[in-house]
Amino acid sequence: MTNSERSKSFAKGNFGEKIVKDFFVSKNYEVIPATLEQQINESWDFRVIGKKDLLIEVKTDYMAAKTGNIFLETEVGDGL
Repeated sequence: MTNSERSKSFAKGNFGEKIVKDFFVSKNYEVIPATLEQQINESWDFRVIGKKDLLIEVKTDYMAAKTGNIFLETEVGDGL
């Protein structure tokens, strides 16, 4: 992947994260962004504070606009 492709991918990812964050904020949840270290080592983008805290990792898929489908991962396995 070239630097230009990485930059475009990063921008698309940030756009997807903003949509998900804005959704939770609109529902009056507190949203705490992950540090760069947490994003790299723990694979999450932000924490949503509620009755049960959620660690959210957003994967932006532009095919969703065509298919109407999205995927939400609610648990992260340990490779089993």
